[in-house]
Amino acid sequence: MKNKALFKYISSITGLLIIILFSACFSPYTGSSDGTIIINFSGNTPNSSRNAIPWPPNNPDNFIMDEIDYIIILTGDGETKQFEIKGGDNFNATVSAGWWDVNIKAYYPDKDTLYAEGDGGIDVKTQENNSVLIQMIKAFEDTYTVIFDSMGGTEISPITGILEGEIIPKPVNPFITGYNSKFISWLLDGVVFDFSTPITENIILTANWSFYTVGETGPGGGIIFHADPSGFPLQGETPSYTAHYLEAAPSSALLFGNTDAIRLFDPNPSPPLTTNPTLILERGIGAGKGNTERIIAWAAANTNGVTSSPAANYCAGFFISGYENINDWFLPSIDELELLFSNLHEAGLETYPVEQQGAIHSSSWRINDLEYGSEGIVFLSATPGEHVRINFFETNWVIPVRGF
Repeated sequence: MKNKALFKYISSITGLLIIILFSACFSPYTGSSDGTIIINFSGNTPNSSRNAIPWPPNNPDNFIMDEIDYIIILTGDGETKQFEIKGGDNFNATVSAGWWDVNIKAYYPDKDTLYAEGDGGIDVKTQENNSVLIQMIKAFEDTYTVIFDSMGGTEISPITGILEGEIIPKPVNPFITGYNSKFISWLLDGVVFDFSTPITENIILTANWSFYTVGETGPGGGIIFHADPSGFPLQGETPSYTAHYLEAAPSSALLFGNTDAIRLFDPNPSPPLTTNPTLILERGIGAGKGNTERIIAWAAANTNGVTSSPAANYCAGFFISGYENINDWFLPSIDELELLFSNLHEAGLETYPVEQQGAIHSSSWRINDLEYGSEGIVFLSATPGEHVRINFFETNWVIPVRGF
C-alpha cells in the first residue's frame, strides 16, 4: 500500500503549524549497519481525490500541493546530506545508524519564497525503516497592528502580530487630566469601535473624551458633586494642580463612630486650642486635601496631647470596592461640604441618611467663644444646611471626597 504524508494544520497566534509524518515502508539497505528514512509527500489540489488539506487556508483554490519545492537536509554521523524534491514525489534516503537531525524547508509559490520550515530528529535503527514527526512552522504570516491614540491621555501600548481575522481584547481605559477627562470609547474613523470585530488590516483607534456632569459616577466610583470648566487649585503637600471636579463617596460609605472612630482628634486637645492654633485649616474649594494632610501630620507630632486624627485618617485611607487604585480621598473643607450638601443631598441626587446628631465633619475650623472645633453642616434636622461647631472629641459623620 502506498504511504501518504499526513498534513495537519493548526491555526494559532504563532502561525500555521504543519505536521509532516516521515513514515516507514519497505526499502533496500546498502549496508548491514544502515537504516532507511522514507519521506513520502502526497497531495495535489485541495479538492483532489488524494484528500490534500488546503494550504494556505486563505487561498485554497490557487494552491497546488505538487508545486511545493522542498529542501531536505539530513545531518548525522559527521556528514550532511541535502536533497531537493517537488511536492508529490516520493523520497527515501539510506543512512548509517544513529541520530540524524532533519530539517525541511518548503518553498512556495516559487523557489525564492520560503513558506514553512521544520526541524526534528530520528534515531535511525540498523536495517529498519524509521519514522519521525516534523512540525513545520509557517515562515511568514500576514499580521496587523492596532495603534491606540489616547489623544493626550496615558499611553496605551499597541497590539502587534495580529493574525488575519483575529479579535483583540479591549485595553484598560486611558486616563487624562482636565475638564474633558471622561473616557467614552475608542473610535475608528469617527465611529465607535466594536471589539468583537475581526482585524483584517492595520488600524488606529482614537480615544473619545467628554466631560462629567453633577450626579454621574466619577472615576473613583463616587458621585460628581462639583464641575468647573475653568478649574480650581487642589492644594496639598504635593504641588497644587488644577482640578475640575469634586467627587463624593456614596451614602453607603458614610461612617458614624459610636466610639472614638470618627472624632476629629483623639483625645481632645489639652489644653484646648484657642484663638491662635498652630494648625492652619482653610475653608475654600480645593482646600480639603491640604487640610487633611496637615491634620494627620499635626496629630502625628503629638501636639497638645493629641495622638491621632480618626476622621482625617479614615478619609485618607478610603477607597471604593472595584476602584482600589483610586486612593486620594480626603476630608472636605467646609466650602466643599457645602457644595456636596446643596448639589447632591438637597438636590435629591444622593441622600445621605444622617440619623444621629445630624452633623457632618469638615476639615475646616469653626471658632465659638474663642474655642476652636471642626465646622460641620447639619444634613437632617429642623434646620438642614445649618453650620455648627463640632467639638474635637464628639463622634459624627464624615463623607470622603476627592478632586481631579
